[in-house]
Amino acid sequence: MYQQVLHSGKDMNAAIQRRKEFRNPSIYDKLIEYCSIDEKGTNYPPELFNPMIWGEDSTYEVLAQIQHAEMEKRTKKDKATVERVQGTKKPATSAAASPDQKRKTKWDPNSANSSASAKAK
Repeated sequence: MYQQVLHSGKDMNAAIQRRKEFRNPSIYDKLIEYCSIDEKGTNYPPELFNPMIWGEDSTYEVLAQIQHAEMEKRTKKDKATVERVQGTKKPATSAAASPDQKRKTKWDPNSANSSASAKAK
């Protein structure tokens, strides 16, 4: 088709723009059909790169389905292996751990550091 257009001297873009059928949002599908374009084709020679050697299981849609199924399997497996542990509150063993008491600092009047420094003077 492309060779015919080159030899006849027709402008493909102008011919497409003049046609009423191509003035709609679904122009892509019609252009592919009208120009007989292979969407999965390539400009490289088949000896160098041939995308047709892969099967139907290599398409994006099939790979996405396989990936989704695998992720669901993994999440089910992870959920099955998670152990449920009942939490219990541990009693405070020291006075410093109690939330009622303030944490002592070196500037507190009753702290051991201030009494040690007072003795040193």
